[in-house]
Amino acid sequence: DVNFEPGHPLTFTAKFDVQPEVEIAGYKNLAASKIVRPVEDKAVDSAVSNMREQAAKLESVEDGGILAGDYAIVKIALFPRDGKGKKLAEEERFVHVGEERSIPSLNTQLEELKKGDTRKFVTKLGESYPNDLLADKEVTCRVEVQEIKRRHLPPVDNDLARDLGFADLSELREKTKENYAAHLEEDAQRDVARQLMDQVIAANPVDPPESLIEARLDHSMQRAAEDLARQGVDPRHSVDWEAYRAENEPHAKRAVTEEILFDAIVNAEGIEIEDAEVLVEIEKHQEGQPEGTAASVAQRMRQDGSFDGLRLAMLRRLALDLVKSHATIETVEAGPESTTENDS
Repeated sequence: DVNFEPGHPLTFTAKFDVQPEVEIAGYKNLAASKIVRPVEDKAVDSAVSNMREQAAKLESVEDGGILAGDYAIVKIALFPRDGKGKKLAEEERFVHVGEERSIPSLNTQLEELKKGDTRKFVTKLGESYPNDLLADKEVTCRVEVQEIKRRHLPPVDNDLARDLGFADLSELREKTKENYAAHLEEDAQRDVARQLMDQVIAANPVDPPESLIEARLDHSMQRAAEDLARQGVDPRHSVDWEAYRAENEPHAKRAVTEEILFDAIVNAEGIEIEDAEVLVEIEKHQEGQPEGTAASVAQRMRQDGSFDGLRLAMLRRLALDLVKSHATIETVEAGPESTTENDS
């Protein structure tokens, strides 16, 4: 409410969400189970296969037509549905045949065409077509194949291992096994943290401010949109953002609730982190960079406020470490096919 009358002071009412005050309790002497799984050979095989896929090279196809899964550089021209009149759009596009979405029928129309071939056909553009005026409209499409490329998968051998920076295939598999074991350990630790925080949340019911939940969702959506854009996908048409928001709302609420409780533990225990400790953390992330980089990064972070943001994240990690240190954690050996509620 805003009140303004001549000769009188301007008055207004402002409403702010504030983080709830929590008299934290029930965060010590908890119990959890840590699931330990062995690394299966088939998991290593799968990881090596993924590395092989990433090492694949695109090779030009001079003879023969396009096959599903090939890549093609094509020149596309769009005309009104009857094929007459002014050209509506023209572009050169790198198409993964079988994965094209904005002009779905390209997936079948390009198959068997050879370099230099041209084909004309009537099609309905997809909703994700980048020109909003043409999206979801029927048009005549003329496509000319300029180049065809096909993925070549290298064999799984010592040469592949050396290309990936290892001495031989044996070392590649051993390092892959170590990395996978570390991944399983991280999963197990996350599951332990989830079990413990379930108990802390139950002992300390919190109603997190809606604005903090919305801010967390906004940040998540922004990162997802940026990831799609980096992959060349238009985020405006490729995701149902309302559904995304609804699906991720419980996760955002959980994250905000945990942060509120971590902050309460930090305050109750008097945990502090000095500037020097934050600088050490920054230096860890700047290893391998030119001398002085960490200092300049720290200065920039102080200016934009992220220095204190990093300090807060470190404090919250220490709060979780404290909860773990006072908990009884039972190690449970499980078979490779066993799952927990945290698996997905």
